[in-house]
Amino acid sequence: MTTFKKLKYDSNLKPNNRLRQLRLSKDLTLKKVADDIGISENLIGKYEREEREPKLKTWIKLADYFNVSVSYLQGLTGFSKGKAPSDDLDINYLHQRINRMLEIDNIQELQNELENVIKITHLMQK
Repeated sequence: MTTFKKLKYDSNLKPNNRLRQLRLSKDLTLKKVADDIGISENLIGKYEREEREPKLKTWIKLADYFNVSVSYLQGLTGFSKGKAPSDDLDINYLHQRINRMLEIDNIQELQNELENVIKITHLMQK
């Protein structure tokens, strides 16, 4: 008979998000980011300290704000967008941009986002 041991959750396996690192590298205050994103300063601080986990829509807003992929912001990948150093593609960033298009209700903004997606796909093909 096979027995299985119950595995304990190891918090060291969870990647650390790069929110604070990116904010400080751009000399931005919590208040500035919060005002620009449209959420509370307190909430941004909790995201940075990983006391709360943003919803996907908020991850996308933050990634767009810092011009990086969601996976990079979450600490899941070591590259910000486009091609990874190992030539693997960051498909998550492309998905993020396409999903953003679904939320746009302005034709000019939609056209701009479509152009961004086309540029990304061209970069990914090289």
